[in-house]
Amino acid sequence: MDALVFNSDFIVVDMIALYSRFSRLRKPRWRASVTLYLKRIRHYHSRVDGGVRKSYYTFESPNDELIDLVYNEDELTWEKEPDDYYADHKLTVVLALILKEIDQPSRAHRIIPLRLGLITDQKSISNKVGTGLPLSYRVQPFRFQSESVLSTQVMGIISRKQKNKSLTKELHYIVKTDSGQHYHLVFDQDQSDWVFVKVVDDVWIDGG
Repeated sequence: MDALVFNSDFIVVDMIALYSRFSRLRKPRWRASVTLYLKRIRHYHSRVDGGVRKSYYTFESPNDELIDLVYNEDELTWEKEPDDYYADHKLTVVLALILKEIDQPSRAHRIIPLRLGLITDQKSISNKVGTGLPLSYRVQPFRFQSESVLSTQVMGIISRKQKNKSLTKELHYIVKTDSGQHYHLVFDQDQSDWVFVKVVDDVWIDGG
């Protein structure tokens, strides 16, 4: 999978992406002690902090719990700020909706956390101040759609690869979906865009 020159034949999709903090998830799955669903975002904005683009959120759960979050676009990580709710828990997985580039006040309005997974297992998170995971494991496709692509669930990741370019990093995935088809998807880190490249022939997968 060579680095792409994006063109009009490729389709930018709306993606629900799965972020993992500590575990290499071989396929999209949910592992958490506590799961919080989004009721609404009370506040969100983006800014460049020390040369790093970050987005800040106040996440409100259906039980009116308020969780302050920070998304680091360079590291592709989510952090939970210290607060009164679940102070002894660590954020381990996040489901976030990444919308196509449209007129929005900030990047935070395009990247919306939908579900948070928290853990207290110190054995799982000890000595892991950073993430340590390759970028292609920190985020992976979960569900996507566009005007020309019906809502499609990713069932498994066949392969993943990072391509470093001069201005961005591309994360390439070959995925198997709920329809049984295989797709080539790419995440452009600089633009925070998910791109549908093509359907991958099953013969290529079987022979791969």
